[in-house]
Amino acid sequence: MESPHLAALLRDITSARPEERALSADRVTDRISACTPEEAATLATALAACAAEEEDLTALESQLHAILELTSTGYVRQRHLARLGGLRSRELPEELLGYLHDLLEDDGVETPRLQLVSVEAEAESESEAEGDEDEVVCVVWCVGGVVRVGDVFAVDGVVGEARWAVSRIDRYGRPVEMFDPPHGARVILVGGPRRGLGRGVVLVALGGDGRVPG
Repeated sequence: MESPHLAALLRDITSARPEERALSADRVTDRISACTPEEAATLATALAACAAEEEDLTALESQLHAILELTSTGYVRQRHLARLGGLRSRELPEELLGYLHDLLEDDGVETPRLQLVSVEAEAESESEAEGDEDEVVCVVWCVGGVVRVGDVFAVDGVVGEARWAVSRIDRYGRPVEMFDPPHGARVILVGGPRRGLGRGVVLVALGGDGRVPG
């Protein structure tokens, strides 16, 4: 695929018009055979980011279909599709859930992981004062998946009941809802107990059953 064509597709994929977003995704599907490995990964990443925020169901179907076709090239990895995980919490028509299942369930979206750089302080909270839960402010790196506010983590490789929920993520002094590798952030973890947290410790997100994914 020639560079001008790729640039035009990327521009149209992010168009303000839903009909143009749908058509651009269809054009990606038509040009799969012309994609280099780098182009396939770039298009899949862009489409996944747009699909995660898409409100128009027709455009979303075209985006998911194009992503599925791109995965057939063998050039697309789960890290390129990580943003699609946010669609799991939305109410979608059955046919779109089928796309999502094919894209996310076969190999699984990479499990979110955090590596602690430092434990800065204990945040002040009513629950902490009452002794129910700790709130700890940490500087972390995201070393896997997409970490979102509300995700619950446990220390990797440690069997126990300690659980930590991400209650806030700050990047560059501003709150955000998510971040991904290889970025860092300042986060507030709620749960406990605090022991076991320290520089270099890796936290892994728990599955829906409360277990660390195998």
